[in-house]
Amino acid sequence: MASRKSTRGAENNKGGKAQNGRFSERSKTLLLIIVVLFIVFYVRGPFRAFVQQFFVKTTQVEVSVLEDKQDAEFLLIRNEKAVSSELRGTFEKSSAEGERVNKDAVVGYLTVTTGTSLEKTERLPVTAPYTGIVSYHTDGYESICNPETWPALDLNKLVELQKGLSSGKSGENKKEGAIAPGQALFKIMDNLAEAYIFTEIPLPEGHELTVGGSVALDLAEGAPGRIRGTVTQLEQKNELTRLLIEMPPMPQLNEYRKVKGSIVVKSIEGAIVDKWVLAEKEGRKGIYLLENGIVVWQEVVIISQVGDKAVVEGLEKDDWIITMPAYVTEGQKLRFHR
Repeated sequence: MASRKSTRGAENNKGGKAQNGRFSERSKTLLLIIVVLFIVFYVRGPFRAFVQQFFVKTTQVEVSVLEDKQDAEFLLIRNEKAVSSELRGTFEKSSAEGERVNKDAVVGYLTVTTGTSLEKTERLPVTAPYTGIVSYHTDGYESICNPETWPALDLNKLVELQKGLSSGKSGENKKEGAIAPGQALFKIMDNLAEAYIFTEIPLPEGHELTVGGSVALDLAEGAPGRIRGTVTQLEQKNELTRLLIEMPPMPQLNEYRKVKGSIVVKSIEGAIVDKWVLAEKEGRKGIYLLENGIVVWQEVVIISQVGDKAVVEGLEKDDWIITMPAYVTEGQKLRFHR
């Protein structure tokens, strides 16, 4: 019995020593972490500055144009006329989508059946009302979104009406086959005439849009990329501004009535910086620069801000900006940076 108790005691002593050993190792590790954190975050002096400079990044000043854009949906307005069938029948196209035809040219044939007891079939030519481009994409807005009728339109009704019109291509509902009376067969567009774009958006204070002034649009559909136009109408309606913009002919948008995109409402040229490089000193805004390896404070004036960017005065194009101002102090020497 004494032998068993002695053995158990020895095992317990070993277990206790092992636990004490693990506890001692954890204590040392924890103490080491605390010491390191204390040195890095609380100790002021050369050591901290030496460590932090490895994380400092610099970038050269960018002199460019900062644009303030407003997302919008644009309603396309152009000289066009839809041609509808007066009779029931079947339609056969003879002109291709996008083909230019002359006035009175045959665009297709409508085959109709007449008579009661003895049925008679006729193949009637359907002609173009004027010279232009043929399109089989109609949407019922041809007589509304037309420069000739635009001055007499009730824009309040139009705005409500077009809310249900989705962006994207107009439906091609003139497929060869059965045609009901009054159904549109095709439309003719004057591809040489100026087109227009209408939109209704909130404009920020300080916007640069004026009647007769140039404006830039970026379209997401139909014609991706930048196009320029001229503001012909600018009307304030409650908190929104209605804009009518004259555009050059845009054949790439012939199949569209409504497109999404953005409009440049303001552009500012100057030194463009990220907002997080701005620092404050004695109530003044400024930026830390790196000159000959030394951190220098430069006061700046913020001209405009758009999103995370700002245009400032007080910088030269050859200046090097410190992008992490919290890691440096004025007069500090930086031997290591990125």
